[in-house]
Amino acid sequence: MKTQINHNITIEELSRKVSEFSDGDEVFALLEVVYARNHEGKWKFLIGNCLLGRGGTGSKEIYSDFSFIKEPIQNLDVNQVIDAIDNIGEDLGSEYSPMDSSKTRNLACTEYIVPSYWSSGTFPIRRFSVSLARDTFFLNAPLIGYGLPYRPSARLYIKEFLNLGRYHGERDADNGSLSIDVEDKRARIILQSEQIRIDTDNPDLMLVGQLSNSELVTIKKGQAHPSGKMDVETSDLWLINKKNEVIDFISASHCYFAHSEKEIGGPKWAKYINLIENGENHTCEFKSYINLSDEKNTKAEQVERTVCAFSNAAGGKLLIGVSDDGVIEGVGQSVRQCYQTPVNVALDLYIKAIKKRLNEKLRDGQCVDIGAVEIGDKYIVEVDVSRSKSVNYYLDTKQGFVRRGATSAKMTAADEREKPQEGIHEYEY
Repeated sequence: MKTQINHNITIEELSRKVSEFSDGDEVFALLEVVYARNHEGKWKFLIGNCLLGRGGTGSKEIYSDFSFIKEPIQNLDVNQVIDAIDNIGEDLGSEYSPMDSSKTRNLACTEYIVPSYWSSGTFPIRRFSVSLARDTFFLNAPLIGYGLPYRPSARLYIKEFLNLGRYHGERDADNGSLSIDVEDKRARIILQSEQIRIDTDNPDLMLVGQLSNSELVTIKKGQAHPSGKMDVETSDLWLINKKNEVIDFISASHCYFAHSEKEIGGPKWAKYINLIENGENHTCEFKSYINLSDEKNTKAEQVERTVCAFSNAAGGKLLIGVSDDGVIEGVGQSVRQCYQTPVNVALDLYIKAIKKRLNEKLRDGQCVDIGAVEIGDKYIVEVDVSRSKSVNYYLDTKQGFVRRGATSAKMTAADEREKPQEGIHEYEY
């Protein structure tokens, strides 16, 4: 089910979309904004939240390179929020670099559904995350300010200040974005007295899904389903309308909003959920299912490229069955269809195909440990890559790859000199 939607819209269109979920003309909100100094020493908007319908008091913590501001707002629309961000920034000093907030400029916006059990309120939240600023790179450092609390890490305090489930720091994809949160009071899922029911005035909404004991659920307004001693953390329930739009959900397979941040189904799951929550980085890469049986599939090359890059850096993990944005899609259905066998047999065949491909394509194809991991009702394949003792490269082209941040880049002569040599490679400049 789709729990996020990408838009390319103007600020005016975004204002109208947000207003669909607000209660009336007069809207209170709490604006929480972080600013950072850029390489030119100018203050610049880094990341922020705007919580509609939430009261709160204003506060300011201004460190040498970071500022943390909370400011209540009344009679709000998106234009006012963006103007407020610039006004607050200008109060920090004349060196503030304002945003390009043209009312007609198209903006990249992602609309998320934050489930009711995850939100800090009662109902699910519609979160509109809009990209407002570019070049928001910063260096993580301790926060030191006269008369202010010492903070050992700017990254960790940003995460705490904005109450973020995860935040990767200077390279986080959400940097430069403002998230506008508004409660969706149309409906919610309620778990109470060993019963599951829907809180809604809409008779056309329906709750569908599966409990942890594999029992199927289908209920509407006024109905209840006994939950017994169900394990919420391994159940999948979806509250939808006639258009199959998701209103609220409980999911063990959605890694951003999995029911437990800690151990989902046990410590083994927690390890992989934490990996996925931290996102793609120097030592972790996500790939949706890659069909290795189709010789015309050009995406298959991504397997050896990623493994080669990890092996020439610090090692890492390739997780197949996880989308780029961290949703656990699984590979079970795909491998069953590909190999026409039960899932356990199909997974073994798929893993053997990966090993065979790596041995045929790479100088060091033995630098991996590959296995299948079951998360809820889905399977992912983990390719655990060790650092090679010498330069690893493609056998046919002699080209090596190395990890740079969250990407796999071609090795240069300088990269190769950092590792013990075994053969000389020629590079084009």
